[in-house]
Amino acid sequence: MRRIIFYSLFTVLFFISASISGAVQIPTGFPDSSDAFPPPEVSLTVLGAASRTEGVAPLSVFFNANLTASTATNRSFHDLDYKWSFGDSAAGNWPYSGVSKDEAKGAVASHVYETAGTYTATLVVRDSGGNVVTEKGETYTITVKDPDVIFSGTATTCISTNTDFTGCPADARKITTSDISDLFDYTGQNKRLLFHRGSSWSIISNISWGWRDSPGDPAIIGAYGSCTSPDELGICSNAPLITIDATNISFFTVTYKVNYRIMDLSIDVPGDNTATYMLYGKQGVKQFLGLRLKSDGAYIGMNIGAYRKNDADYQDDITITSCSITDTDRQNIYIGSERLSITGNHLFDSRYSHDLRVWLSYLGVVSHNKISGTTLLTDQGKHALKLHGPQESQVGTYAETGSSGVRNRSEFNMVSNNIFGRSGPWTVSIGPEGATYDERITDLIFEKNKVIADYGIQSIGSSLVQVGTMAEGRYMSLRNNIFDGTGGTTGYIGLYISRRGVEPPPDYCSVYNNTIYRSETATTASGNIGVKIGSSATNTLVRNNYASFPNITGTVEVVVDDSGVSTMSDNVYTRTPYFIAPDNVDPLQRDFHTTQVTGTGYTVPLLDDFDGKSRIADDTYDIGAYEY
Repeated sequence: MRRIIFYSLFTVLFFISASISGAVQIPTGFPDSSDAFPPPEVSLTVLGAASRTEGVAPLSVFFNANLTASTATNRSFHDLDYKWSFGDSAAGNWPYSGVSKDEAKGAVASHVYETAGTYTATLVVRDSGGNVVTEKGETYTITVKDPDVIFSGTATTCISTNTDFTGCPADARKITTSDISDLFDYTGQNKRLLFHRGSSWSIISNISWGWRDSPGDPAIIGAYGSCTSPDELGICSNAPLITIDATNISFFTVTYKVNYRIMDLSIDVPGDNTATYMLYGKQGVKQFLGLRLKSDGAYIGMNIGAYRKNDADYQDDITITSCSITDTDRQNIYIGSERLSITGNHLFDSRYSHDLRVWLSYLGVVSHNKISGTTLLTDQGKHALKLHGPQESQVGTYAETGSSGVRNRSEFNMVSNNIFGRSGPWTVSIGPEGATYDERITDLIFEKNKVIADYGIQSIGSSLVQVGTMAEGRYMSLRNNIFDGTGGTTGYIGLYISRRGVEPPPDYCSVYNNTIYRSETATTASGNIGVKIGSSATNTLVRNNYASFPNITGTVEVVVDDSGVSTMSDNVYTRTPYFIAPDNVDPLQRDFHTTQVTGTGYTVPLLDDFDGKSRIADDTYDIGAYEY
């Protein structure tokens, strides 16, 4: 393919600052490999583990490679390429990213097997040159059992408000009632409860649910009957509807409940939502799956997480997937857990707080979600995603933390393939809540996300988006993202690496191949920045980032390095935006694929682009989020 090359640039300790003319400044020199992070030490005798290899459908499985905390000489979590194939070819695609549900990238991953059968999941690991670093892919056999077999006879109960039990298993217990205040006998250990699609119930007090806290088959709460008009998440328009007509209650309390699955229900709070929750839980929540749940109007949609009361009751293996949660008073989801998976959800329009707040995530995946519209009724300016850690003094054994705390800090997280829309001044905030406590985050990858300043509803009284993503942590990789600042405030910054307060300063962070853009119909003021590095950051690498602000009249800077010690090269600004359709009136339809090569980038340990296209198969390693 014939390419138009504007320039070829290789350099050390350099960034481009463009003036109103938009001219490209071309450095000279060839980089010494010593200025990059050292190659990872590869030791993969045992690659990883699956959280479980057998269970009843729908079965959520969390996968992780053999992980060690990053050091100056070992960054395998960041610089090795991990590809998972789950052996579930019928799983379909994620609606917001278009990526197949049957695959994932990164050292931590999760998958929900919804159909009975035997599956083979595979992990293949490649080094920065694209070479497979194990002779064979690591494989896991996952056996998924049929719930109709496991929950045969009266182990299944179907509930309807009428006599329609079409779709209910023939040998199941069948109950016609409009009162669901006491479901204890029909739920819990090795039991399945199915609500009739098309029926609705109202509750004015907490429901009495059965316990499920010992080994054996799961407890399942779901739906039966034909699904009408499923939306893009698979949520049926006739999903069983539970209306909460009182305050200070929750539909389901998950505290100390193990191996529960709740799916295919709609929870509505039409009036005063004071302390109402779709799901509420504190300690001891393990192996929990929330699937295709819809919630509208709760105080908090899902509130799961608290410090433990003994060494055994920590949160673990929680999956929230394909749920729609909106119009909450506070967070749509407030959660903390080990092996946490938040995937494929639509979270939008919180009234007074964040859309998604993760206060602890040790081994976590936040992927393929669409999240926008925060603090709509206040000027406090909360975030679409707030991800932080517990206080460092609360990390350790139960005794070490003063009879409280958690086992691990927030570490080993993948935040990928999400759409983050309009919120307060910072759309995404990864780092401590404030300057007072050490709530550190380490080893996080933020990649293939779209951060869009003008998508979603604007908060009342809150400022326009000032920063697309604020990253305050150590050993972070921020790569292949699109930061669209259109509609942002004057002085918009796409990505800002900084220190919040007393936590350790940013160290060994890498910023590779991001695309930063903004375009207004009217001329905007100067001061817009693609990437900003705070003064306390050390050992930062900034390469191959591409910015275009075509209507800015003043100075534009691709990178501002307040630390003065970052290693930078091949960061490019062009006045003319070489993108397919960057100005579509629909923010979600803007296309930032490049129309021609704008520069030859520095080869970094990043093997594919935003689309998953190989960066190393061609003769040119391109800048920005997309290979040409």
